Amino acid sequence: MSNFIAIDFETANEYKASACSIGVVQFNNTKISKKFESLIRPPKDIDHLRSDFYRIHGISRKSYIKSEYFPLVWEKLTEEINFSDSLVFAHNAGFDLNVLKELFAYYKINFPSITYLCTVNLAKLTWNTYDYKLSTLSSHLKIELNHHDALSDASACAKIAMSCLKTHGSSSFNQIIHNSRFGYGKLSKSVNTPMSKSNVKTHYAKSGQANSYKLDDKTLSIIESENRKKSKPQKTEASQYLKLNSRGYCEKCFLELPLSGDKCQYC
Repeated sequence: MSNFIAIDFETANEYKASACSIGVVQFNNTKISKKFESLIRPPKDIDHLRSDFYRIHGISRKSYIKSEYFPLVWEKLTEEINFSDSLVFAHNAGFDLNVLKELFAYYKINFPSITYLCTVNLAKLTWNTYDYKLSTLSSHLKIELNHHDALSDASACAKIAMSCLKTHGSSSFNQIIHNSRFGYGKLSKSVNTPMSKSNVKTHYAKSGQANSYKLDDKTLSIIESENRKKSKPQKTEASQYLKLNSRGYCEKCFLELPLSGDKCQYC
């Protein structure tokens, strides 16, 4: 692949589908050729803005609430930048590709097959810095950065990827990751590598008569079916979102399901 794309999202709150900004750049081995940026209106059920997220990216609810929903933004983006046969990069790719997956699932958009690399991993194979944050690497490589501006972050990600090739004297990312502990991620309707998993954790543990599942920092205890029938489960914000996004999750136990529609193996 000689056609590369770098992508970055900012979100309004803890839900990955609450993306409120996107930045994308297309590049080759040496230069950026196209840029795209847009605010995004999150789904109305999860369009609240958390103050700590606002302090990070500075995007107000008043700004993004006037924007278009993701399907229209995605349509405009793919008219300008072609994702097919492109290698996608993100810095901390587990986050950004996870956001993309959640948006595709929420709006029931057909999954394009995406192969991606994380520039954090590439940087670890290239430089010895005290950490591998985007701001640290940008300072180290003298890359101009307006951190948490989605387009600026995507541009910096692309420049880090290009610098990796230059530092290794290579024309292929295959040569950089060859025989390393890192590899390519894959995101599609039927295949999701660990780097692209949902924010719903699939760690499974049993405790007495209850099954416990980890959801971010909260543990939800799901009582066995006969007890579950006696009382309705409490409607938490998380369970309301999972219901909206039920195509990807089991509504009984909150476990992530393959988007192919397979039955939950624990229920």
